[in-house]
Amino acid sequence: AEAVRGGAPLVTETLAHYTAPPIPRPGAVGRLRAGRAHGSLRVRFTGARNATSYIVKVLLTDGRGLLRTLRGSQHQLVVSGVGKRTRARITVTAIGPDGRRGPSRRAALR
Repeated sequence: AEAVRGGAPLVTETLAHYTAPPIPRPGAVGRLRAGRAHGSLRVRFTGARNATSYIVKVLLTDGRGLLRTLRGSQHQLVVSGVGKRTRARITVTAIGPDGRRGPSRRAALR
């Protein structure tokens, strides 16, 4: 606050302080599942709190490595052309509104 007389400041005092809370960090995705369906790999998971998007990394034994970014409302990914004997390692990470990453969740398809 500032007291003024005739346009000139007389006294300046601090009356209050406010610190905004930090943007919450996203949590881990829940129940990550991977399965085969009609020659494709299907990855599904439940959403994480405070997540605005997800990064899904899929490493296949046929030599492919895929990295996809999904919107916060998307909770599944289908990768076509995955053979019956192809194995996969899947990692899903939630991304918060400020770009920070939450804990990763991993699954394997044997």
